Amino acid sequence: MIIILSPAKTFNFVASPYDTIPVFIDDAHSLIKQLQTRPIKRLMAEMKISRSLAEKTKALYMSFGHLKTSAIHGYNGHQYRHFDVSSLEDSGLKENIKCIYILSGLYGLVKAYDGISPYRLEMKDKTIFNLYEYWQPKLHEFIKNTFKNELIYNLASDEYGQLIKDLKNVITIQFFMFKHGKLSIHSMEAKRMRGLFARYLVMYPHVDIKGIKLEGYTYSILHSTSTNYIFIRTII
Repeated sequence: MIIILSPAKTFNFVASPYDTIPVFIDDAHSLIKQLQTRPIKRLMAEMKISRSLAEKTKALYMSFGHLKTSAIHGYNGHQYRHFDVSSLEDSGLKENIKCIYILSGLYGLVKAYDGISPYRLEMKDKTIFNLYEYWQPKLHEFIKNTFKNELIYNLASDEYGQLIKDLKNVITIQFFMFKHGKLSIHSMEAKRMRGLFARYLVMYPHVDIKGIKLEGYTYSILHSTSTNYIFIRTII
């Protein structure tokens, strides 16, 4: 079993031990070199961020590699806080956590315990070029060669998950709320559930996915397909 997650925009700026180096590290260095040449005004315009954030982003590019942390400890978004890696490690589940892979606009794909440096580069960003066109063939080749006999659960957001969702051994998992007769996805709630669901799979790797009942969400036979599992929570 392989679990795919999205990255987070926010980082823990604390060094932590890591086990391995990202498989596409040379690509990451190449992209960083290009980003280091981009003026702050261009970062502001193309990333649609404030001057303050653009200055911080530029500083990350210029100091890239000075601070390293394992990916699973480095990312600090809503999803990762609910995944709560430290408590899983305290429970002796580090080996289980190694099934986690994280898509990235800079690194392409990283393992949970790959060493990464803080950065800001979303997959949809076009400051350099179209990252979807750059990464998709590389990711498809890597996944097809590396995970031939593995079932892959795609718990990434659509921004990232669209890169891999059409591969034949990938099952995309989504979380919907049903309220007032309508199904909808709520961004923060979806992030929370991706983290909790990934955590559940790490804790119980042999569980029947379709039988999982978590935080009021249950598998919907009616709305799911063989490659897209839909979990729904009804709000009264």
